[in-house]
Amino acid sequence: MPSVELDGQRIFYTDTGEQDLPVVLGTHATLMDTVSLEPLTASIAAAGYRVVAFDLRGHGQTVYDKTPYMIEDMAADALGLMDHLGVQSFTFLGEGQGAVLALRTALAAPDRVGRLVLIGPTAAAPDAAENGALHAAMEIWCTQGPEPAVYRLVAEFATGTPEDAEALFGRWQRSAWADYRESSNALANRTDFVDLLGKIECPALVLHGTADFFVPRELGETVARNLGGPTAFEPIEGERQSISIAFDPRVAQHVTTWLAGTHT
Repeated sequence: MPSVELDGQRIFYTDTGEQDLPVVLGTHATLMDTVSLEPLTASIAAAGYRVVAFDLRGHGQTVYDKTPYMIEDMAADALGLMDHLGVQSFTFLGEGQGAVLALRTALAAPDRVGRLVLIGPTAAAPDAAENGALHAAMEIWCTQGPEPAVYRLVAEFATGTPEDAEALFGRWQRSAWADYRESSNALANRTDFVDLLGKIECPALVLHGTADFFVPRELGETVARNLGGPTAFEPIEGERQSISIAFDPRVAQHVTTWLAGTHT
């Protein structure tokens, strides 16, 4: 399986589409993986793009060293992967934690991120309620694993079909769940950077589930309002965005239409 050693991590990635097509780099939400992005990334590839996606540290098939890290370190992972593939400029698509990563990468390398697609983003530091919910969830996850009574339902909300839900839950059960603490800490320890968003001047599309509980719609609207370049905001009506809405066909429709209408 394709992977690359970066800063002591073995980053697993997928690479689909023709080599000479415009590149979209995709990153997934917390607890998800490249498989969870496939309904979206397959649609983007079919629309005429080369799509690269990778498993974040502590997720999927990426092997990480279990030491503390910040989201900015994963931005270095993203840029290192693009260096490995010989890609200079790319569109960065990210969901949830992946959207925060996309924004941080655009700040770190504005000459390389040509466009942004942000699904359920935030640039705010977590508040006490968010970190309290995250801590409670991780106490279960890191000590007992993905308990069926809780996480089978979460898998149903985060996927499009019962088969996909069962497959995701199976991947969670087989994962190194006891080692996930540093990944959750990276999310819990993120800092507020709303005041830096104006420095990001590339075109951006922001999608947000209107019923999102973990990252309320208002946080996505704040990102869209403060970005420094031309930005479109599209609410996904009725979606609670429990971790991911990458499976929702409306997301793929919005993304592919917007990509076709902006400069490649």
